[in-house]
Amino acid sequence: ARGPAAALRGGGISEWVLCLATSPSSGETPEEYIKRVQEAYGHMSKVCGRIWGKGYVAYRCRTCGMSPCSAICHECFEKGPHRNHNFLMYRSVAGGCCDCGDPGAWKPAGFCCDHKGPTTSFHLPLPTEELLSTFTTVSAVLEHVTLALRNFYQSIAQGDDDEQHARLPAPIRELLQLLQRICVAGDVYRRIVCAAALQDIGGINPALRSHIAPDESAFRDVPREVGDAAMEGMEAGA
Repeated sequence: ARGPAAALRGGGISEWVLCLATSPSSGETPEEYIKRVQEAYGHMSKVCGRIWGKGYVAYRCRTCGMSPCSAICHECFEKGPHRNHNFLMYRSVAGGCCDCGDPGAWKPAGFCCDHKGPTTSFHLPLPTEELLSTFTTVSAVLEHVTLALRNFYQSIAQGDDDEQHARLPAPIRELLQLLQRICVAGDVYRRIVCAAALQDIGGINPALRSHIAPDESAFRDVPREVGDAAMEGMEAGA
């Protein structure tokens, strides 16, 4: 198996990290493992969260929206009970995201058939070791990407780099794309990424909070390898 440095030199840090974040069976690829997990535990998110850009045609429903800013995408509008509601269709000026399934922004009675909102409590039933491996690896990626972004923008703010020509190091761009890939894979991995961002594994399995003490970094042995790999790749690409 390739080590972190070799993976980075070959441009494969995302594949290497994905191997750490998953637990594929013999002969199974990480992508096949993720697909198997999603099929076993459900891949559909209970909240839409679709993001749209400038010019997208979205909907507001005064009957269901919890605030004047609440909005939903075209698909959720068509699949919801809004035809006889007090609604309006508008063209987005600056972009936005769909609130269908989010009880903080949209009344549950107005959820579409695909997004019924999160359950009161959520317990991701992955085996403990698999869940811990994914959580700690994603946590490490988030920690080092956050550090790299902070240093990058501080350098621009201090005038060390030209904002128009500055580019994030390739390994960090690759890790950001990997996080997006993981989130797009479905609800299971999206929840893991959210829990890692909040540094609270209890968000996906409360029983596992005891595995990571409050004063202990979640970024332990494997995560340090991820960080060292990312830093080495940044230096090599400099």
